[in-house]
Amino acid sequence: EEPMEPFYYLQLDPPKREDHKLD
Repeated sequence: EEPMEPFYYLQLDPPKREDHKLD
């Protein structure tokens, strides 16, 4: 998992970041 992915994820889609964290 790249650190940049979740970084921009939380900026674009806050709910998506939680989904990624669960994974």
